[in-house]
Amino acid sequence: MVALLPLLGLLAWPAAAATAPVPSPDWTWLLGGTPEPSAEGRLAGERFAAMKHQVKRRPVEPEVTPELVQTAISRGVAYLQKTQRRDGSWGVGYVTGPALDTDYVRVAVTGLVLDALEHNGGERGLIERGHRFVVDRGLADPDEVDTHGSNMNHRLYALAYGLRAALLPGAAEEDRKRNVQDFIFEIERMVGRTGGTEYNRSIVPGTPRYSAASFQLGMLVQSLQEAKRQGYKVPDFVLNSLLDEIQKSRGADATYPYRARTAQEGSLDGISRDPLLETLLIEAGRIKPGDNKELTRFSENSKDLLKVLDDEEAFHHEDTHYWAKYYVLFGYLNASEALLKRFPDGDKRDAIAKKFAAELLSIQQPDGRVVDSRWAAGPNYGTASFILALNNLQKALAQ
Repeated sequence: MVALLPLLGLLAWPAAAATAPVPSPDWTWLLGGTPEPSAEGRLAGERFAAMKHQVKRRPVEPEVTPELVQTAISRGVAYLQKTQRRDGSWGVGYVTGPALDTDYVRVAVTGLVLDALEHNGGERGLIERGHRFVVDRGLADPDEVDTHGSNMNHRLYALAYGLRAALLPGAAEEDRKRNVQDFIFEIERMVGRTGGTEYNRSIVPGTPRYSAASFQLGMLVQSLQEAKRQGYKVPDFVLNSLLDEIQKSRGADATYPYRARTAQEGSLDGISRDPLLETLLIEAGRIKPGDNKELTRFSENSKDLLKVLDDEEAFHHEDTHYWAKYYVLFGYLNASEALLKRFPDGDKRDAIAKKFAAELLSIQQPDGRVVDSRWAAGPNYGTASFILALNNLQKALAQ
């Protein structure tokens, strides 16, 4: 990752369009105060109604330059350094209740933010506080953490991104080694008890390819493989069990379908997860490298995915809260990694990298944040994913 550069090219960004006056939302609870009480769902809805007038897509200069990309990364880092909570975590989005504002989800979001800050010159004090939160809550016994009765899939996120954060070079060597080994042990214990199937079961009888958690299992594999590359011992049965579950859900067309509430929502999720899962199976030698059809599919649909972020009503039901939207930036992060690792050198790769970079730059807000799921995951996760995806695209364009 490259070091931060001075903020350049800001004049290339046109001023945001004028909007009608709206009430000023109270962001105290998001920026470090008490999590939004579930009883205030109506008030949270009013805040969202005001906020949606403020968050708009912004046009971007057609020519993506290294300076413009680095400026966007720097602005994203500056935003994240203002939003850490008092407990050291980075929180979720604009929830109407506590279902997503749990210890496990905050561990996952914090781990992703730490990855972005560590590789882009973030402040050490913020990073150290974040690491303490990840270790304290990520390694806590499930009976001891605040889950609000949430689905235990949240624990998959926490273990995957907790391990990812523990592998970063920010901690003292002795602490780092112990924390990494503890996260690997927790994952091993979970997989040894369930074989992965407890978290990845078919959610429709008779349709085994519809996996409930292959995305999260892919994140676990990704972190475990990085631990193995760094010299840590990762039991073979753990990786093989997780890869088995992922491979079971793979279709002949390199898709990993997910049964969502609507066909469009499921398609969006699939397009976003396919590059990650396909790359993992190729790296593990379980399938042969193909023609990158899943990466091409993401590239062909990426502009349509961004339109979803602009549609305030897309996939919004009383009990889904924009689930589909929060896969979009995961998709860009996964696709940028696949592009960097697997796509052959040449003009086509560079063209895709520039296309992805331009699309990402078009959704950054004036204060540096990037909002993906405005209702669930939120701007901290979105901005961290944005930064890491741009880091990958920087590397791809520099090769």
